[in-house]
Amino acid sequence: KERPFHLSLDTDQHGMIKCHIDGWMHIDEAKVLWQTIQHRKNCLELGTYKGLSTWILSQANPDCKITSLDIFPENTSAAKLNCVGKNNINFLTEDSNEWLSNSTEKFDWVFDSLNVDQVQSRYVVLRNFIKEDHNLIFFLK
Repeated sequence: KERPFHLSLDTDQHGMIKCHIDGWMHIDEAKVLWQTIQHRKNCLELGTYKGLSTWILSQANPDCKITSLDIFPENTSAAKLNCVGKNNINFLTEDSNEWLSNSTEKFDWVFDSLNVDQVQSRYVVLRNFIKEDHNLIFFLK
């Protein structure tokens, strides 16, 4: 079942989300995440930070298994607090490249925020972990 975007989020004059979770996300980016994760089953988020995007993803598709990685333990701790009650999220404190080098899991949806010069190398790493029918969502910094 498709879930229409229904979050009431305050934004600043530039459309950046202002809510109880620290982060940098434009409302239009939140809508892209929301729309693209619909009907997905096993999703990967690289870079949890404080959990803003993770919280949005979990709201958008509560039946999806979400794995969210961040290298900093303080970010993982904050994200867990910000996403209390969301039982479909597995938070990991790991370096994403190291974790991917040891993982055998396949994902049908992957989200990462990175610099434009990192896209090709990130794709090379991810191509072994994505299912045939997949979405890769890259927000460029």
